[in-house]
Amino acid sequence: MTKFLFHDKIPRMRVPQPFPYQGSKRGLASLILRYFPKDTETLWEPFAGSAAISIAAAAARKAHHFVLNDLNAPLARLWERIINDPKGLASDYERIWKEQELVGFDHFAMIRDQFNRSGEPAQFLYLLARCVKAAVRRETQNCNRKETKGSYRSHSGP
Repeated sequence: MTKFLFHDKIPRMRVPQPFPYQGSKRGLASLILRYFPKDTETLWEPFAGSAAISIAAAAARKAHHFVLNDLNAPLARLWERIINDPKGLASDYERIWKEQELVGFDHFAMIRDQFNRSGEPAQFLYLLARCVKAAVRRETQNCNRKETKGSYRSHSGP
């Protein structure tokens, strides 16, 4: 787990989520924050996902420090890039996004296959953005493809 200190970087306002994620607690965040104890030093979000609770708590100044954790390693690596290297991530993402104009229809499958080999956070962000309702799924069986066990797939791409 990594301790992220981004309290001072978020002004008091409605903060947009950096990416959509299934199971997000964003819609419940204001209700959940009502039950926070005063003067929370560290908020531990054990199932971070889109970190909706941490982002809402930071924007509302409900805690001083935040620890994001998620079993999904690519998601955890994406959060590390968002927090520690946002400009680099944005640059990598922009390159991937612009590539699709050159590559065409096969671009999604190409990025998905590259991501399954590399786990690159910018590629994961692209897949989340392109999948319907961020419905990235993990393959656990062959599905008539070469070794797909543990790889990502989506209903929106080939």
